[in-house]
Amino acid sequence: MFPKFKKPFESDSINSLPNIIYYSDSFNAANDTTSLKNRGYKVFYRGTGPQGLTASWFQGSSIVFPAFNGPSTGYVAANFNAVTSQNNIDNWLILPSKSIVTGDSLFFYSRSILNSRFPDSMRVMFSQTGDSVPEALWTEAGRFKVNTTGSWQRKGFRAPSTGTKARFAIRYNVVNGGPSGINSDYIGIDSLTLERPIIFPNNMQALSIITPVSNIPADGIAIAPTARFVNIGSNSLSNVNVSFNITGPVNYNNSKIIATISPGDSVTVKFDSTFVPAIGNYLAKAYSSLSNDTNRYNDTVKLNISALQTNYGSGAGYFFSNSIGTGAPSMPEYCLQDTSGSMSLIVNGQIVRPDIFTGTSDNGYFRLGNFLQAGRKLNFDEAYDSIFIGTNGIIGFTQENVNLMNASPDTSNLPYPAIFPLWADFNFGSLLMTLNRLSVKFDGNSFVIINFDRALIKGGASDEYVTFQIVIDILDDYTTSNSRVLVQFSDTTSQRTGASFRNKYFNSTLQSHLVGLALSQNEKCLYRYAGNGFTPIGGPMLSSTPVSVQFGPNASRLIYSCSPASLQLQASLEAITPDPAPSSNSSDTLMILLREQSSPYEPVDVAKSVLSNSGNATLNFNNIKPGRSYYLIALHRSSIETWSSLPVNIPTSGSEVSYNFTTGLDKAYGNNMVIVQGKASFFCGDVDRDYAVDGTDLSQVDNDVAAFTSGYVTTDVNNDDIVDGSDAQYVDNNASNFVGMFRP
Repeated sequence: MFPKFKKPFESDSINSLPNIIYYSDSFNAANDTTSLKNRGYKVFYRGTGPQGLTASWFQGSSIVFPAFNGPSTGYVAANFNAVTSQNNIDNWLILPSKSIVTGDSLFFYSRSILNSRFPDSMRVMFSQTGDSVPEALWTEAGRFKVNTTGSWQRKGFRAPSTGTKARFAIRYNVVNGGPSGINSDYIGIDSLTLERPIIFPNNMQALSIITPVSNIPADGIAIAPTARFVNIGSNSLSNVNVSFNITGPVNYNNSKIIATISPGDSVTVKFDSTFVPAIGNYLAKAYSSLSNDTNRYNDTVKLNISALQTNYGSGAGYFFSNSIGTGAPSMPEYCLQDTSGSMSLIVNGQIVRPDIFTGTSDNGYFRLGNFLQAGRKLNFDEAYDSIFIGTNGIIGFTQENVNLMNASPDTSNLPYPAIFPLWADFNFGSLLMTLNRLSVKFDGNSFVIINFDRALIKGGASDEYVTFQIVIDILDDYTTSNSRVLVQFSDTTSQRTGASFRNKYFNSTLQSHLVGLALSQNEKCLYRYAGNGFTPIGGPMLSSTPVSVQFGPNASRLIYSCSPASLQLQASLEAITPDPAPSSNSSDTLMILLREQSSPYEPVDVAKSVLSNSGNATLNFNNIKPGRSYYLIALHRSSIETWSSLPVNIPTSGSEVSYNFTTGLDKAYGNNMVIVQGKASFFCGDVDRDYAVDGTDLSQVDNDVAAFTSGYVTTDVNNDDIVDGSDAQYVDNNASNFVGMFRP
């Protein structure tokens, strides 16, 4: 077994003195198994399943990529063929034993194939006693994903203890690798050295800046700058003054005293939390001021950082905006959609729909195919009619490129096309949380609503759970823009998000997670990302108030209103509602789609209601910008799509507007209605929803007449629960008159 080891010392200090190199291997000679063993290496295969076609470690190939230096084949390599089929790869290259002391480091260069889609990974192990087989007691010194930028990258790992015959080992270690796996390709190692730092009596090193790093949010929240310092001298030190300085749009200076620190020890210093960054670029600097320091070359560590606006942004043709930012072209409000009538997928840890499920409640996914009505789609650069819901918060639209059971977010190798409302390692089957639910609701032709209710972080405490909702726009075939996506994160209301989850979130110690979407390998729009052990980058999920985030193709239409605008509609369906003696079958469901008033007439919102037997309906719209005008498009299961003659002004959220299609043919674009009993009515008979009444519609009705079809079907155009000659007559008349859709 391998005991857990604290992350090794890593320094980004500048101008440090060179180390003493006491062992090196350029790999310029032969690197087959026999030659490696002759140089004191030990080579082992510990993968699952039989060993594959290639040796665990072999001579590098100049055809794949050249060596870091020396002969083009002068490096040692390993690849996916170390195992057969789909298995775990575990190739050990154990270095010759050496007298190693605490603080010595192993350095080598590594790389993988340029732009490889397969995430090769490696580990570095250390044995204080010089163990020579993998089954012995080893300490992990670190692990990393191999570089795929097309260049060699130098990696360094520090020895955690002293041993007179100690060994380092390099492991090519990949889960789900091999020719049929998805996580292995080809890696190379070159120019390996063992190095020892020069020891000074009094030597205080500024080791690294922990916080802030890289990109940070300019969200008005104070940051406590944090840095790590280490005594790499031979003497104990006391009363060491250390400082943190930040220069930029907002300046920061603070100092602390380290009372005592022994040789080899490190200490993390948290400075005062008074740095509130504004948008812009900064230089952060942490340094020690030991008066009798005998090595001034490593006293300071510097880092360039950027404070970004994280409440809104863009990527891959998408824009995002959240409910708590200001200054965005548009922003959503927070209010959860009604989930009554949802289909349960998991309830209290139990799989409710095993017939459409693959995997386990820890890592699995549900397959929901062909659930949309004709003429409707989910659009993410391409049209999709299926959805795949992963238990780890991945929503995919195809199984081809999406590993729906992946529990480890990786921004360099995102599955696609997919939405990541909150991709993390959840476990719906944990006994620590038995009050959970995963559900989906298809809200007519308007939305797909997916609820993750009390999703527990795997390995976390019993209250490390979160609730969030995803709302995806369903579009019609005429719409060329992509679907919008709304993600809403619950607060602690009704204990939907647990205290441990919130505490770790606000302390930036939450495990690896990602929020965003990916359309292809290189097209992604990321809202938030945090790798294990790294400060989160991007926008907030939780705040003092609940947070919603909307993604969409137009920055001005990221609007979700909790006070909907209401439309009072009057309309008539040719074969149904103009009934002189209204009956129960003279009403039916109707949808109104709002589109922009100018080309390309992008869809804005859609609402559904029952058109009463007197021809009245109330429809509420949440996704519109108040004070603008939109075309009203009437959609019915067996009627011609009908547009309003002109755009209709929607005054404000929470207000009402009326529109009456029945007062005259001129209320429809192109006068595209028919008068029935004094009311302008929508043409019926487009049962296949292809925007025209023709022979194909009549054929479908005739077939159902012959089959004595009954019930709520599109071919029952007069809604009397049976398909008969009266339905066929309506369709035949309108087909003969070439009835079709009119639109601007």
